[in-house]
Amino acid sequence: MNDFFLHSLGYFMPIQVYAHYFTTDTIVIEAHEHYQKRSFRNKTAISSPNGCQYLSVPLSKGKHHQTKIRSIKIANDVNWRLQHKKAIINNYKASPFLRYYPQLIKILDREHFSLFDMNLEIHQQILEILDLNEKMIHFTHDYDPNNNYSLDIKDTIYKGNMMYPQVFDSKNGFIEGLSILDLIFNLGPESSLYLKRLSLTS
Repeated sequence: MNDFFLHSLGYFMPIQVYAHYFTTDTIVIEAHEHYQKRSFRNKTAISSPNGCQYLSVPLSKGKHHQTKIRSIKIANDVNWRLQHKKAIINNYKASPFLRYYPQLIKILDREHFSLFDMNLEIHQQILEILDLNEKMIHFTHDYDPNNNYSLDIKDTIYKGNMMYPQVFDSKNGFIEGLSILDLIFNLGPESSLYLKRLSLTS
């Protein structure tokens, strides 16, 4: 096993992130980085009849590139939460396990102001579903671009998932790099077993 796994927090993060949770005992979440554009920090990918659909959390106006991640605010003057809920429910209504995890949808009923805090709440809920909530999780105390952690995938594009049944696979084929939502809604309690197997190939 690796000693540490360092990652940034994202919005309903990709499956591959959670596979790495099975390769180490200690998790370190990057809490002092600068916000990065075009990353999963405020964006997630779900399955749709037309292929991969991206959902993005709108941010408050201003330049965010050199802003600390904990200072990034969500733009709640647009009704993005309802749009995301509808997209998730409509695209996964035919999945076998959507109805068993209403807590993942209910998170979007609450108005959050901090992107980091919302992502952390989502992440903690997913860890509980995957029986990973007993992992030892730490937060960075400052930002170190030259960190010495044994594994750092905070800026990695997450591909390479093993195939599993997806809602629209008969039309679109298997789509890699989707949100952990896709795995949970399609595999339910078998998600952890899948992630353990995926971790052996990571």
